[in-house]
Amino acid sequence: MRHRKPAKHRLAWSLAWAACAVTAAAGGLLLYNGRARVPPSLPSPPAAKEATLPQEAAYQPLAAAVPRAVPQRVDIPSIGVSAPITPEGTDSTGALEMPPLSAENLAAWYDGGPAPGQDGAAVIAGHVDNADGPLVFWRLRELRPGDKVTVSPGNLVFTVTKITEVNKDAFPTLAVYGPAKGPQLRLITCGGTFDYATGHYLDNVIVFATEYKR
Repeated sequence: MRHRKPAKHRLAWSLAWAACAVTAAAGGLLLYNGRARVPPSLPSPPAAKEATLPQEAAYQPLAAAVPRAVPQRVDIPSIGVSAPITPEGTDSTGALEMPPLSAENLAAWYDGGPAPGQDGAAVIAGHVDNADGPLVFWRLRELRPGDKVTVSPGNLVFTVTKITEVNKDAFPTLAVYGPAKGPQLRLITCGGTFDYATGHYLDNVIVFATEYKR
């Protein structure tokens, strides 16, 4: 299902005061930056601390894939996230249509890729903040390897395996959207320094998670 909502902010893989949009190119999804007006009184979110789950986790048996189902909710207890999810597609320009910045607690699932629980990497994005303060994925950068992410329906439990913050110019398209073994999850928002000259954040915070067999 693709949602076309021209009235929405066309952002992608989240943002805050800034817009991050997605475009299809060369067989993958690439990020580029939009602009937004930002009051100078609000600070940029702290940088994410890169961390990776110990190698032995790679030897845990992966969960079996489940039939495709539209995700309805994401819960991340360690950072206090409990939010509904809306499916979002891309518009005619290739930009992902995200929920408006006024939706303080709403995440978006990219419905052009796998659904959570299917083989491959499902992508869920969320705004980090707006001009009034923090939004749904404000604390995403605080996640650590071993933390749990639950997606419903199906009560699918993913284990965080890696957290990284990268410059948008070096976005790891293949690692995020490329082939992945077993049910995988990617959570994405904006982060790093806010560039007042251009009106957007310089980095993306990316969380990698895997569904292991219970």
